[in-house]
Amino acid sequence: MYHGYLLTRLTLALTTALLLSSCGEDVATIEKMPPSPPLTAVGTASGTGSLKTYVWSNDPNVPPERKQVDLVPKFAYAYPAMKGSERTVWMVVSDQSPDIASIDGADDRADALRLWCAKAHANFSALQLDSKGKPMESQTCAGDGRIESARLSEDSTMSDRGRSELTVNDGKRVEGTFTTGVGSSRVNDKESFAETTGEYHIAADLAPLTLRDRVATTGDEHATGVPGAKAAFLKYWKAASSAKSLADIEPWFTPDRQAHNKVQMDEMAKIGWTQERMMKMFTSGHAGSASVTGAKAIGAAAVVTAEATSEDGPLSCQAFLLQLNGAWKIGNEQCRMVPKDKK
Repeated sequence: MYHGYLLTRLTLALTTALLLSSCGEDVATIEKMPPSPPLTAVGTASGTGSLKTYVWSNDPNVPPERKQVDLVPKFAYAYPAMKGSERTVWMVVSDQSPDIASIDGADDRADALRLWCAKAHANFSALQLDSKGKPMESQTCAGDGRIESARLSEDSTMSDRGRSELTVNDGKRVEGTFTTGVGSSRVNDKESFAETTGEYHIAADLAPLTLRDRVATTGDEHATGVPGAKAAFLKYWKAASSAKSLADIEPWFTPDRQAHNKVQMDEMAKIGWTQERMMKMFTSGHAGSASVTGAKAIGAAAVVTAEATSEDGPLSCQAFLLQLNGAWKIGNEQCRMVPKDKK
């Protein structure tokens, strides 16, 4: 499960993932960074559950040892996340108080939670609700930064499931319960999970949207920084298609993205992936041309959307850029394959 997750995150972070671009001549004016909202207060949680963790050997051909870890949460964190045009909500319960400053300020809060889990050896369980309040994805971390992630199904008899009953979900605060489990069981016409893995109560203020999501939803298409961000993205895409090493593309990234990529390279090296193999995956995702379809900015933060091609087919991309020292840098890039019926 973890190995598959790493491949997914690699595709997101290196192939079609979180990056940034630059060039002084792309900048018409020096913009200011939008002000940061106040930090979110730590919420409260209760309940019990169990998590899975894996102990890997130094030999990538040896299957990991699987262990179970108990979770008795006391703290909670909740945050909104835009998925396309849909506003979703993540609810997180943990046995340690989360690092609010770093998580609130991160563009990728799921990754920030993973890093905090590894650094603090914290255990957490998280459930994502769609805009109608239905569970859509779960994530757990058993103190080592390795995420167990699962797409949820309401009627699956075998796969991971989730359920939530919230008394408050008003865009500012969430309160209620959520349950995670596996499969379904029916006794006297009453349906339940075949195996319950967690039952939690949460009460937490909702964190503000990330800067990326704020720009994507409320940014200005005519902001002075938009032309420079567009030009920088296209130059980055061209450079990314021929990069031979991480050093070739690092100048296009924000410092945070550079650090993230180094950590990811080190993680993948532990399970036998070479930098050459990872870079080949990255460049294949940027092998074709890209055309900008839209852009918005708030001061020194911009979001650029584009249509692109890769070795595997057409892509729909969205990149988050920051203007640092007068140059636009790629901080986060998300690309998805375009379904065949939407070509």
